[in-house]
Amino acid sequence: MRKGNTKKIETFFDKNIKLSNLPEKIEYKEAKTVDEAIEFTKKTFGIKHIIGKKQDITLDAMNYINEGLTNVANANKGKIFIPTSIEFSKLIEGNTTRAGIILRPNSDFFGRLVLNPSSFNKENLVKKINFNLEMLPTSLPFKYNTSPKFNELFNKAKSDINSLTTSELRYIFDVQQEFMQKSVSLEMSDTTAALKIFKTELENANIKFDINEINKIKDKKLRFEYQEKTGKTLTCNIDVSQHETLYHEIGHAMDLAKNYKTYIKEFAEEEQDHFVSIFKPDIAKLFKENPEKFKLKYPKAFEFLTNQDIQSTANCLKWYSTRGIGEFIADVYAKMIAGEKLSDDVLALYKKYNGPLPVGYK
Repeated sequence: MRKGNTKKIETFFDKNIKLSNLPEKIEYKEAKTVDEAIEFTKKTFGIKHIIGKKQDITLDAMNYINEGLTNVANANKGKIFIPTSIEFSKLIEGNTTRAGIILRPNSDFFGRLVLNPSSFNKENLVKKINFNLEMLPTSLPFKYNTSPKFNELFNKAKSDINSLTTSELRYIFDVQQEFMQKSVSLEMSDTTAALKIFKTELENANIKFDINEINKIKDKKLRFEYQEKTGKTLTCNIDVSQHETLYHEIGHAMDLAKNYKTYIKEFAEEEQDHFVSIFKPDIAKLFKENPEKFKLKYPKAFEFLTNQDIQSTANCLKWYSTRGIGEFIADVYAKMIAGEKLSDDVLALYKKYNGPLPVGYK
């Protein structure tokens, strides 16, 4: 698609970004065979093409997709963007990325959900979990609390990791990843984010604090005051929905579906300000080496990446959420689908960027 042709891009999106008209409530039942799972995918969501090697299209993978899409559809009373096809691809194998969705208007594969086969491979998940155990921080100034489900599975894994199912191993891996993300948010970023993360607990204990006093948390003053008043340790809860990555990718599509008319010029000029992420090496290089040029080219992204209040609010979710507007929106959307309660600060920032709301979300 030729650069600058806004009319063609608008026509393309008008044709290809329509939301589904599924039943308001879909009943999901875990399939017992791969063929049964594939039939559910095709019949329920109308996804005709599932591409990949036979050994990669596993029962666990297809059940993961079907349950995740069912949850998103039910949260939106059937009005969602359904992937046009599903591919299990080695293109993203070898890293921790589980999935991606292709949303470029000039792509023949627009709307394709691409999944990493390694995320559904038991042997690979065992390796990743063991690797993470070596990388996890050993000394932290905060208490971390994990769910009873995670604790039970993790204790089981310590005695016999191979006795766990692929789905159970993936959940352990996901919680490990969430733990590392939260550790980065609390320890390696500005501590204003830490204050915001613990804001509710502190206010409930009637502890007054200044959000701008960024050293108090690391100086232990607030933690000691909190413990003295409540008899509890200031705790960061760590858990994650097993389908959060899939929710995140559908969140990107729902964002585009809601707002594409405001993004057409960006796509036409190939300056996708809203979807810029400094995970991309060329974007990160420009941001670091020539911030003024970056600001001129991507003004919204520049504000998002340099405004401390915006960054600390995004950091309340996880470090990943600070890397770009689109990533923040997709992360918030995923949390909403999972039914998590979000802070007023996060919701206000989400509203600023006109993020899509699941039907009935409060």
